[in-house]
Amino acid sequence: MQREQRFVEVIGGRWTLAVLAELVDGDCRYQYLHDALEGISYKVLTDTLRRAERDGLIGRHLDSERVETATLYNLTDLGRSLNEPLEALAQWVQANVGVRLLTEHRACVMSWAAQAGAELRPDAFVFSPFLEAATPFRPDNVTSFFMRVRDSVGAPTVRLHDLRHFTATQLIGAGVDVRTVAGRLGQSDPSLTLRVYSHLIEERDRTAAAIMGRVLSGTPDTLEMPPPIEAQSRRFRPTCRATFESPI
Repeated sequence: MQREQRFVEVIGGRWTLAVLAELVDGDCRYQYLHDALEGISYKVLTDTLRRAERDGLIGRHLDSERVETATLYNLTDLGRSLNEPLEALAQWVQANVGVRLLTEHRACVMSWAAQAGAELRPDAFVFSPFLEAATPFRPDNVTSFFMRVRDSVGAPTVRLHDLRHFTATQLIGAGVDVRTVAGRLGQSDPSLTLRVYSHLIEERDRTAAAIMGRVLSGTPDTLEMPPPIEAQSRRFRPTCRATFESPI
């Protein structure tokens, strides 16, 4: 069990395998790795490289072809030895997980079609709103459903994207840490969340500073953190609630 746990610790990082894959074809500079790995922040890349170097998977050396100091990262012999088992693992996942899930999904769709007296087309789409699967889901299906619900509750100016701001303001106002909020929004870099919603964080920071000032001054009564921000975003203020049902 300890051996398996150690294996997961070594290659289980979100970006570890991606970094190793970029180094398979040769040595790379730091900036090249950052540009090649879309969505990774500089801090996460630095931490990933440090862990991989600590585990002996990569090494680094100076680029002798450049006048200025530049570091090149490369796979060690240990790192290269992972190529074959990782390729075998990828093939196993594709053959046993991906294909199995698609096979099970097709069996379910065929069962639904048979119960409704419909016939599944030979070139049926994997995901379709119709039993015969003749057409795929439209990309704007969820947006269209949202617009119908939005109009029915009397909020015609609300956009689907505004719900992201509403979620962020509510979570930050309730005291949820920025890293967790960034994860809920799908943002890999919490600094982006800090920049966009800094006005909310500054307000709570001033209150926290006032609380510490009273504590250090020995004042018996202390301030309380402000309650969660009222339901609002920069663009709208909901005036009523609606029960959302699945658009499918």
